[in-house]
Amino acid sequence: EQQLIQSLKRRNEDLLVTLDSLRQTQTQLSTAERLVRTDELTGLCNRRGLYQYLEELRARRDPGLKLGLLLVDIDRFKQINDHYGHLTGDQTLRAVAREVQSAAFPCDMPCRLGGDEFALLAQVGDAEELRDRAAQVANGVRALRFPSPIDALHVSVSIGGSLCHEHADWSAWDSDSDCALYMIKGEGGDNYRVIA
Repeated sequence: EQQLIQSLKRRNEDLLVTLDSLRQTQTQLSTAERLVRTDELTGLCNRRGLYQYLEELRARRDPGLKLGLLLVDIDRFKQINDHYGHLTGDQTLRAVAREVQSAAFPCDMPCRLGGDEFALLAQVGDAEELRDRAAQVANGVRALRFPSPIDALHVSVSIGGSLCHEHADWSAWDSDSDCALYMIKGEGGDNYRVIA
């Protein structure tokens, strides 16, 4: 009987160790999944994170709101890198990312698409609210100030946006917002345009 009790205790301890190992593995997998969906430099979601969000969007949607997409492009970013260096370019990307993040509500998806391109997929009441979010990002970026020796750096963004048609997909939403973005770029940048 004592042997049986000892055997059961050892088996219970082995099961507890195995359970702990499984928990650690689950935590590591969750961390790895999060890292795969996150832009390392800015902490925003990357394209993979955006696409996963889009797959889960139906469950996250507030039926009383519309979807709007803002595409944000840093004006003359190559010149920033060329004139101030890539570390300043990285600092600029992080600062712009914070402005995009600050315009997002908890149900929204701010992300870095790559390079100097960002997006904000937002749930909004109407096109005017989406314009307000674009203005918030544009004004926030214009107000950025950097410490010496880059205190002369002034950053601006071009933002194109549109309301997302209910029965269209990401490529159509992206295309509509991209058209608005290129209109702004063609006018010299440092502004925003939202089409309904």
